[in-house]
Amino acid sequence: MNAFAKHALAALALVFSLSLTSCDRENAIAPGRPEAGETVPRPTGNTPNDGPVSVFKKYTLVKYGHWQLTYDNTGDLVKKQSTIDPTLFREYSRASNGSGMTILDMNGGKMSGKTLILFDGKGRAKESFITKYGFANGQQTAVTTRFAYQYNADNRLEKITNLDNGNHYFLFTYNGNGDRSKVEMYNSGKKTVTTYTYVGFNQPLIPDYNRMNLAWMPLYDKIDEHLPIYGKANKNLPRNLEFLDVPSGQVTDKVSYKYNLNADGYILQREETRQTAGQTLVDTFSFDYIVSMGL
Repeated sequence: MNAFAKHALAALALVFSLSLTSCDRENAIAPGRPEAGETVPRPTGNTPNDGPVSVFKKYTLVKYGHWQLTYDNTGDLVKKQSTIDPTLFREYSRASNGSGMTILDMNGGKMSGKTLILFDGKGRAKESFITKYGFANGQQTAVTTRFAYQYNADNRLEKITNLDNGNHYFLFTYNGNGDRSKVEMYNSGKKTVTTYTYVGFNQPLIPDYNRMNLAWMPLYDKIDEHLPIYGKANKNLPRNLEFLDVPSGQVTDKVSYKYNLNADGYILQREETRQTAGQTLVDTFSFDYIVSMGL
């Protein structure tokens, strides 16, 4: 059996399994199994970090900026919907056999994208089939691209490769703390580099308890910011990002972050200041949680 046939059979098996899972899904906001933002429980204020631990606070992110997050009764994220435009949302469906999941993007009552993700034996994204929908001459168009995900020995995402174009890929580099320090993006000979910094003058490291996947364009459709399926997350929150176009040597974008944290170290508010094309743009994102106690 050739490689393409194997991929097609795996995708068909996943779709069938997803169809069974979607029938049982409950659309209720409920804290349950930790998602990307809750993988590291924080001890309560009166529990020493280096002593016996009996009770933890568990944070479930339910609102992020204008996005409302909905979970099923097991704690899996099933929907992310805009509170500004409710026709703009993303739905998540998982295969009952654990082989993968599907992400559907809706906009204005029409499907704008669909991503089928296959997992490896450790539950990480192994391969994705990303379909973009559009309209041309009154007809719906659909273009699907396949991507493969590779991880290093430390279980960190190392490379994403376009399986339909070997000259299109992304390389990920990490610093000694295990934080992502650089992403190199190659596309048919063109190279751009994104660098991340975590400390500044009189600015210490900020532990990242939210564990979101911070990914700018053009990685939005390849790395979902909420799903814990891409290996280990960062240990610390980034303070700055810089985008460099290598052929021209021009810095095209700079982004700086300021955080307002609660007593347990979770983000209450994140301010993003972006300098691009001679303009300065400032966005503020608020974070709301359901907090529960657990052992």
